[in-house]
Amino acid sequence: MAEVRHPYRVLTALIMASILIPLNSTMIATELDPIAQSLSTSLSSVVWIVTTYLIIMAAVQPISGKLGDLYGSKRLLNLGLWLFLLFSVIGALIPDFPALIAARLGQALGGALVIPNAIAMARHSFHEDSLRHNLGLIGMAQGLGAATGPFLGSLLIQLGGWPAMFWVNVPMIGSALVASALVLPKDLLRKKAPPIDVFGALSLAGFLALFALSMPETSLAMGRLRLLWAVIALILLMSFIRVEHHVLAPIVYLPFFRQPAFRYANLANLVNNFFMYSTLLYVPIVLRNLNFAMPAIGGLLFFFSLVMSWTSWLGSRLSVIRDRRFLIMTSFLLDFIVTGWYELLPSHHHWAFLIIGLLIAGMGAGIGNVAMQTIVLESVDLKAAGSASGIYATFRYIGSILAASLLEIMVQKPAVHLIVLLATLGFGLMISWALLKSRVDPSSSLSP
Repeated sequence: MAEVRHPYRVLTALIMASILIPLNSTMIATELDPIAQSLSTSLSSVVWIVTTYLIIMAAVQPISGKLGDLYGSKRLLNLGLWLFLLFSVIGALIPDFPALIAARLGQALGGALVIPNAIAMARHSFHEDSLRHNLGLIGMAQGLGAATGPFLGSLLIQLGGWPAMFWVNVPMIGSALVASALVLPKDLLRKKAPPIDVFGALSLAGFLALFALSMPETSLAMGRLRLLWAVIALILLMSFIRVEHHVLAPIVYLPFFRQPAFRYANLANLVNNFFMYSTLLYVPIVLRNLNFAMPAIGGLLFFFSLVMSWTSWLGSRLSVIRDRRFLIMTSFLLDFIVTGWYELLPSHHHWAFLIIGLLIAGMGAGIGNVAMQTIVLESVDLKAAGSASGIYATFRYIGSILAASLLEIMVQKPAVHLIVLLATLGFGLMISWALLKSRVDPSSSLSP
């Protein structure tokens, strides 16, 4: 595959587009407790500002990745940026809670179009030797966006309230749209695109939404209603799998999962993001209960995200000289230490303990990121890069949904929290062990 003429310009344009999503995610995710207090509502209700955002991101990304493969990744990326811009302006002009939720949902829809198609464009634009390095740089930039979010969100809320958190997106999105128009290569479209799998798209979105609603300790799903959501979600999942086996252009090409490396790398991604988001949501609440000042909490989370960003880049470099599967196992071994740190945090909160714990948590969240992503991308044919990237992103956001849905359990039931963490960690270690026994052969990549 020939590389584009100006690879670093293309890389810069892709970074400008993709950095918006983690920035906007953490700008509000770390302010949940203050939001709950200011709105006189429960934490479990406010968590849905984050959870609904994650549901849309998870449900739409495999669809948008598939649409990018069919109709052009650049076209879908630009559409996502325009939607993000539109709903940012709506959120800025109508600063109340319902508008905040609506604007966040619209931003999530735009972000879900941007991320998988940005990664697909990277897969199309860079040859194999530079792909890992450039994905590492994109991951590092996204980590920096996530790291900047808590500081920026806190500052903007103090200066201008909710509207400021939306207005700040306008110049950034405008710059990304200009860079896309001037730098990103044109789409190579198929001569005749098959019809869109509408039923598959709707059933997948419905499954993910009801899956989140069926999680324990969420104010929107209680008792028998939660069980009902779970049953309907299972029915939708079974319907989705059945349909995807028979349609001409499935949203998710299920034979991808026959390749062990593809399957295990996606599951590893889910577990890894569960631990990352648990840290991002759990630590601020614990520290606020211990009377830490918000600037101090923001600084600690910035440090965590900075470490995650740097180790994501480091992992991309190490993956050239070390087995990528070893890096993924290292990630989960570090998470084992983080699990113990979680349990000790409420009673051991001196600065050295906090910094060491967040250092290890950041390393665990970042070191295997690029390894997981490149294994997934190299497991499929080049023309299916958007679909593979969308599937990868969905698994990532399912991990985030699980972490957000279980937040009250983490805070109020430490014993149950420990059991959940250990079970998840055990699952992650089994996945990494299975990955050690599987190999990726790009020459025999699967294709829809």
